[in-house]
Amino acid sequence: MIPKTVNCDPFTLERLNLLANNPQRGNKTRYQLTDDHTHSKITTLREETPEKPYWILITHSTVNTHESSTSLPDGIPSDYDAPTILEAATTILTHYVRSGTWLYDEGHIYCKEERSERNTNLTIAMGKTSTNSLQIYSKKSTVTRFQEAIVPPSRMGMALLRRLA
Repeated sequence: MIPKTVNCDPFTLERLNLLANNPQRGNKTRYQLTDDHTHSKITTLREETPEKPYWILITHSTVNTHESSTSLPDGIPSDYDAPTILEAATTILTHYVRSGTWLYDEGHIYCKEERSERNTNLTIAMGKTSTNSLQIYSKKSTVTRFQEAIVPPSRMGMALLRRLA
């Protein structure tokens, strides 16, 4: 479930950061709300909150989609979508708190958001780092891949998600 509020506070990436690092029970994460030196580009996403609560179903494995990171691969039904950053972070961190294991440990997932800044489109992705935390990554559309030392292209994929009414 993606809530609108938690304890009367808007549910945002900032709020998720506090919850994931201090769960009432389960595995504490080392989640840090950081990105790869693109803070100004991610800032607006940090405070976005859902309009209303809703349920999602999300795959536990990824589909490779190196050619086009933000569109669904051919053959995927139209009622599937890529997760937003908030949906991806909520799913990954909730799974970790419950089980102590990371979803998509084999790689990083593209997120639905694309942002434009200074006439450059940015593609957003999220994944586990070597320090066992979660990080937001972005790339300019003019660059063919994410910082390869951090995220090799072979480790990028898309989780498929369905939003339920």
